[in-house]
Amino acid sequence: NIKHVVNYEAEFPDIDSDMLPYARDPIKKFISEKFGHDKTCTVGNWNTLKLKQAILDSVRILGADPDRALALTKNLDDDAYDKMDLDDLMANVDELRSYYETNKEVIDLAMRLKGKIKSQGQHAGGVIISNVNLADTVPMSIINGKHVSQWTEGLASVQLSKFGLIKFDILGLKTMAYNVYTEQLIKLTRNITIDWSSSDPTVEEPYFGHEILADGSKVKILMNDEKAIAMADAIKTEAVFQFDTPVAKGVLSNGVKSFFDLVTYTAMARPGPMEMIPEWVARRDDPKQSWKKKEDPRVVELLAKTFGIICYQEQLTAFWMKFGGLTAPEAEKARKSVAKKKREEVIKLGPKIIANMVKNGFKNDPTEIDEEGKYPKSETYSAQGYWSRMVDFGRYCFNLSHAMAYGIVAYRALWLKAHYPPEFWASILTYCHPDKIPKYVSVAKSEGVDFKPLRTGMFSDKLVVDKEFNVYPSLSMIKGIGENAAVQFSKDGGVCSGVDDFIIKYGKSKPIMERLIKLGAFDDIEQNRKGLWNWYLYKYCSKNEETDKVRSEVNKVLLDREWPLEKIKTERERQTLEFKKIYPKRKTPLKISDWSPKIGPKYDYPTINDVIALTTDYVLKEKLMFEKEFLGVYWTDPMQLFEYDKDYNFENAKIEGEYYVDGIVEGFNDARTKSGKKFRNYNVSDGIETYAIKIWENSIIYQDDHVYKIGTGVRVPVQWNEKFHSFNLQRNCSVITLRNKNVTS
Repeated sequence: NIKHVVNYEAEFPDIDSDMLPYARDPIKKFISEKFGHDKTCTVGNWNTLKLKQAILDSVRILGADPDRALALTKNLDDDAYDKMDLDDLMANVDELRSYYETNKEVIDLAMRLKGKIKSQGQHAGGVIISNVNLADTVPMSIINGKHVSQWTEGLASVQLSKFGLIKFDILGLKTMAYNVYTEQLIKLTRNITIDWSSSDPTVEEPYFGHEILADGSKVKILMNDEKAIAMADAIKTEAVFQFDTPVAKGVLSNGVKSFFDLVTYTAMARPGPMEMIPEWVARRDDPKQSWKKKEDPRVVELLAKTFGIICYQEQLTAFWMKFGGLTAPEAEKARKSVAKKKREEVIKLGPKIIANMVKNGFKNDPTEIDEEGKYPKSETYSAQGYWSRMVDFGRYCFNLSHAMAYGIVAYRALWLKAHYPPEFWASILTYCHPDKIPKYVSVAKSEGVDFKPLRTGMFSDKLVVDKEFNVYPSLSMIKGIGENAAVQFSKDGGVCSGVDDFIIKYGKSKPIMERLIKLGAFDDIEQNRKGLWNWYLYKYCSKNEETDKVRSEVNKVLLDREWPLEKIKTERERQTLEFKKIYPKRKTPLKISDWSPKIGPKYDYPTINDVIALTTDYVLKEKLMFEKEFLGVYWTDPMQLFEYDKDYNFENAKIEGEYYVDGIVEGFNDARTKSGKKFRNYNVSDGIETYAIKIWENSIIYQDDHVYKIGTGVRVPVQWNEKFHSFNLQRNCSVITLRNKNVTS
């Protein structure tokens, strides 16, 4: 029994708030305390069984062979098969059809389970705020001690707004964290404050904020900054909010001339409006603006700022109200149908809107509406023609305020990247997903950012930039160093006088010390990393095979060097004479007759310098392998190991189509196409980019085994496949090895 349900002529809107990711939980807590725990709750959602899990659950229930089921589900694509029924699956998935022949009951049960509710979850940011007790209005659950609505958002039958409820999306936008940390680094490295609060986009030279210099003077951050716009126009938008996807980059290829182009592209790079982008670009770039002659004058006036093209939901609403006879509530309800991707609801309005447009003097071109809601035979600018364009647009689009807000956030990122690339990339690599780090390091290097190895004094749980604008890795990105340790070591930057001093301050954890030493954290104090690692094993490690070997070797060398047998014999004789002078009648004790020098971790000898001097350092290749192992990426340039041609890189290979690539081998794995054709993904990095080059079955056997060894420098003849955005080894060609440089440091 639902109480307090209020009928409204129009539904309430959803309210989206984007903020820093680490601000989301405190704000949700504040909401709960501000409005009352009984009047706020998190929006729930329901997790349903996908095909893979349904099959595995069926196998478990029926006691079927789990290994065969795992082999089947390994390559199943849940997203591709989610909406297929059994007949479609049998027709399209060979492995499933083969499995079905001997395990019919498993698949039949799985199809019954598929789509059923598995568990209840929580919306990432959705919160309901009410002025009445929600327990009287919404069915509730308690998850981890928090109230969660059993109603979710997105299903027609349970739209929260239908019942007078407002959903607030408290969203954490990672890009905002990127921008804020970039600005913090700029302040630290250059003593420049970035101030976005004082802006004026209406003046002759519009601006979005100021750079406040160390002396207090201000420099305007222009709304159409030349460097930022040029970077967008060149599609150098990796890690820039909204413009780091293939689709977005494809849209940018139409050219960027101003900030408002970014706003428009943000709105139009969606399933509905995207088809109108070429026409919008042509009209934008037409100096004569001849498009105005083709449109109804009233449309020209309404859509002047977007060249007669509907780009935003507000324009759609205004069109319907001004020419289509809809009231404001009707137009708002229709707009929300667009926002919720309910295209069928929009199509129903067609006859009414067209009839009213004809009454308002638009051309009438009566033709039958098709199943898509269009009038395909109509004149482009008749009432029916305009409606067909609106139906396309109504598949999904942004509202202007949304596009403008996203455009501003994207522009700030773009401006920071253009003017302060070291700080920008340090911020990106701090907050991005670990899987993206190799790609972003490569892009940053290609854009001129210098990366330096780990250093004491520069320790931080975030990436940092020094006064020379070099970027240093964070402790958090090192595999095997936990978040707590990273924060602990970052308190004073890890300042120390050496390894012994560092261990006194922070402890002697072997996994942590191995990573710090082998990544060069102490190079400013002692450059021999291998010698330093041996000292750590000798002095601080527990007894094990590795440390026993080091101690045995060190002790033997130093004893032979400092205490040859003759010297030990002489010392025993000296001590015996001294003892006999005092105790002439006593027997010489064993500690004198069998005396040997005190040496080892518990004694003052050997010193750190004694142990280090016994060992030559790791060669550069080994140091690079440590970078790859512990950071997951070559932090410094791996190609410095080889004699190679800098022009033989992936970027040039894409342009030329058929070309050579000089790179370093990162590994390989074998795979098969859906038709069963075998190929090898040969992973090669040219120091900037990494690609999996496909070597097809008939070419695999013709390659020498040593070209597959990790760390080998190779020259690979490649062919670029634009359709699949990948490289193949050229037909009838072989991989050859590069000559090593004589590099030992």
